[in-house]
Amino acid sequence: MSGWHVTNNSFKNVSFAFQLGGGRENLFLNNTVDLTNRCGISFDDRGLGWAAAGCKPGGTNWDFLSRVPYKSAVWAARYGPFLANMTEDSLCTPKYNQIKVGAVMSWLQFIFP
Repeated sequence: MSGWHVTNNSFKNVSFAFQLGGGRENLFLNNTVDLTNRCGISFDDRGLGWAAAGCKPGGTNWDFLSRVPYKSAVWAARYGPFLANMTEDSLCTPKYNQIKVGAVMSWLQFIFP
């Protein structure tokens, strides 16, 4: 998942406020996370581990990406400068993400490469 912007929210009594399996250009900014005995944020690099097969030519992620015109000017204007060169920029490596929590009232779990 890429391109998610989650800002200025309050999360209380939910299992996860933010859970991503990698991705790029995701923003989680200025949110309040109030979770008792739960994991508030989970972010991992599954594209480099157990899901790496999908990131190689012929894999699910690679196949899906080949079906969309991600190198076109229209997509670059909408989705930013990193998309057009994704296959040359470590496809499936989490990059260009920002996670900055405004207030935390429980524990957080970060799983990074």
